[in-house]
Amino acid sequence: MKPAVQKTTDSAKEPYNNLKHFFAHAQSLFHIKSILGMDMMTNMPRGGLAQRINDIASLTKRIYAETITKQVQTALESAESDREKNPVAWSEWDKRNLEEMRWMYDNLAAVPPELFLASIRASNEGRLRHNDALKNNDWNGVKPWLKDVIELTRRSLTYKQKLFGTRSHYETLLRGYARDMSEKDIDTLLDKMASPLRSIMDEAVEKRKSMPLPKKLEKSFSRDEQLELFNKILADMGFDFDRGSITTTQSAAAAGGHRNETRMLIRSQDHGDLLTGVEDTLYQGAKCVYIQGLPEQWLYQPVGNTPEIILIDAHSLLMETMIGHSPYFLTYLVNTATKMHPHWASKGFDAENLYRLKNALRPAANETDADELTRLMQKTMRVRIEKDLINGALKVDDLPERWAADTEKTFGIRPKNPAQELLQSPAWYTGRFGYLSATLLAHAGAAQLEDALFSANKNLAGQIEKGDFSGLMKWLRTNLYEKGRLKGGLALIEDASGHKLTEKPLLNHLRRRFLNEKA
Repeated sequence: MKPAVQKTTDSAKEPYNNLKHFFAHAQSLFHIKSILGMDMMTNMPRGGLAQRINDIASLTKRIYAETITKQVQTALESAESDREKNPVAWSEWDKRNLEEMRWMYDNLAAVPPELFLASIRASNEGRLRHNDALKNNDWNGVKPWLKDVIELTRRSLTYKQKLFGTRSHYETLLRGYARDMSEKDIDTLLDKMASPLRSIMDEAVEKRKSMPLPKKLEKSFSRDEQLELFNKILADMGFDFDRGSITTTQSAAAAGGHRNETRMLIRSQDHGDLLTGVEDTLYQGAKCVYIQGLPEQWLYQPVGNTPEIILIDAHSLLMETMIGHSPYFLTYLVNTATKMHPHWASKGFDAENLYRLKNALRPAANETDADELTRLMQKTMRVRIEKDLINGALKVDDLPERWAADTEKTFGIRPKNPAQELLQSPAWYTGRFGYLSATLLAHAGAAQLEDALFSANKNLAGQIEKGDFSGLMKWLRTNLYEKGRLKGGLALIEDASGHKLTEKPLLNHLRRRFLNEKA
């Protein structure tokens, strides 16, 4: 059964109608690709990994081949001509939908087929190479691979830079995460945050010398009991279980799908780290709730697709970090959990102790083990390194020394094994450059959305503490979900918050969180 596409009756819009049918088909292929990837992380036997990677690559090649055709190009040009001649006849949504179609086409067409296919192979093979290097602590063995991936990335970016008129390879990368994000945005944020982050960290370390240490939670939370709690949290957040599912995993958390079929993977182990599962529930659950809230009438069109990464991450960080680490949410969590499972009580499982646990300083070489403040400082360091790698100012051979020097500058410590730390994430080895910058801006965006939320609803904290998420979700639906891709990620954050993105809300959030300052 083909997806229903709302047809525009004007005969002059026939090229646009044809494009809507084509991109509805492309969206279905993208959805199949997403589900194959989620299945690979849960149900697939390990022996099928190579075949599944090949299947996903084949599907991606098909999407490329079917999109980059003379027929699609001609239809785009005809539709754009009609839009210019008859702008009044085009709705705001149709205009934006056509822009999204053009972006998808140009982004694929900019790169020659052989480079596109090489990038797919590098992305897939890079996971295997990174896994092997991480397992064997083999930086020297994987170093030649990283050089090849960077060279391949830079070659592809050279073509896209000419098309998009960006000022550098790195800025071209950023357009893949938010088309209204520039290298200047990142540089400005890095420069304005560096000194305040260091100051907040120093004050927080000193402040915690006189504070009692949080109690460790007794590991008595069974997986089944955890899953019951996670389902309750998701239901309170407005997650529709008729259109989505949750699965526990012992590997990486993830979420994806489309409006009527979302999938979520949440880390959980018997008697394991409960708080990790709660974080995943909020972060991945927020992504799924966002997808489920996208405009139904544009379900199969690019303008109704999942928002740009910078916005979807800002929304998830708002739920998982800004709200999820707060005293009012943790009070809700304890009350909800102990009502469901009374035996969880009196084991360090109280709101005050959970708040100390969630917001304790955990300086760590590995970003995933660090606290929010440390993680942000790591990101600022890694973004500068990544920029220099892509723009050609830093060679892979010099990475360990640069990493060690920047770690010492940022944290005041010289890492014993910088090469090992360079293996902590698969991102660079799969060609996923630029994501760090997107998540850094997303963190600033999350703080800005938090301010806007509480300005619009002064009773929000008390509502959430009592398990009432309706005010929160109504604001998010109105200001974010229902907008689809009507604007770029940064523009939607700015519209929702009422001003351009700055570092101030994030720094104020960190001072409240780690220094107990009222800002």
